[in-house]
Amino acid sequence: MTDPSRRLRVRALLDAYFPILFGAAILLAFVFGFWLFQVYAVEEVRTEQRTFVQWSESTELEHSALIVNESVPFEAGQRVEDRPIYYTTISDGLDITYRYEHTAGAELDVSTDIFLRVRSVSGDDVFWEVTEPRASTGSESVSAGENHTAEASVNIAELRRTIAEIQSQLGTEGSIEIAIVATTSIDGTVDGQAVNRTHGSLLRLAVSQTSFRVTDTETIDEEYTSTDTVE
Repeated sequence: MTDPSRRLRVRALLDAYFPILFGAAILLAFVFGFWLFQVYAVEEVRTEQRTFVQWSESTELEHSALIVNESVPFEAGQRVEDRPIYYTTISDGLDITYRYEHTAGAELDVSTDIFLRVRSVSGDDVFWEVTEPRASTGSESVSAGENHTAEASVNIAELRRTIAEIQSQLGTEGSIEIAIVATTSIDGTVDGQAVNRTHGSLLRLAVSQTSFRVTDTETIDEEYTSTDTVE
């Protein structure tokens, strides 16, 4: 049998330390609960850098020719567009349409000059170069989504005569390069920042006695971005 005095001492000891043990249990439960809340209830917040496209601009070059002499495949008065080859027997020259467009949330002042460039080259060496103005637009205000357009033409017979005259004077060293070059100047303000730049686009042309064709075009397609910090 258990000694009654011993039971009394154990009970007295429990009575004396019960508030301390109870408080410790409450504190432990609070700490454990707070830890669970932090782990499962509070989402982690992260910040990262994101890049946004503010605005963009682009150019385009289209080419066509008017059929002036009747033929089996083509009728006189017909306009053929963006063909791989044109024929000097039925068309006098090449017509070019140039377009510039932007997406900025502001109006920009845009002007374009188009010229014909003919030169003789060998590798990186340019033996001679001749440029002839073909079209020029005054400065015009262009909003987002609007087209700024310029048109020009090249008479193939006149071009061949010019090349032949220069070669008769200087010789035939080098390879002949022919290009229609469009230079566009842009001026304005976008999102509080000044915009003042010049873009060049070109169309390369190969000419023979019986045909002419576009061999390559170089246009622009630019995007202007900004970086923001997001949560």
